[in-house]
Amino acid sequence: MGGAQHIDQNTSKQISPKNVVIMEVPETPSVDIHKHNYFQTTGTGKATIFQNGEKIEGTWAKKAREDRTIFTDKKGKQIEFVRGMIWIEVVDKGTEITN
Repeated sequence: MGGAQHIDQNTSKQISPKNVVIMEVPETPSVDIHKHNYFQTTGTGKATIFQNGEKIEGTWAKKAREDRTIFTDKKGKQIEFVRGMIWIEVVDKGTEITN
């Protein structure tokens, strides 16, 4: 995101997750004096998942703050992630996703 490499602070190497998840969520800008943005991660929304060179369009759902987020494909089947690192990126709803 932003055109920059994401470097692991422990290894100083670029991360290479097996699964990349992009969650589109509603964003509320500048919710405090420090200009922090608020991303609503409860509810449902669009998700794009990349694994093994494949792009999967689907949705995410999370009922309450302490619940687990569930990712499903367009048919409603829960996504089975490839064993390994999962990188979850949260972006504002409607953000253009390019591969």
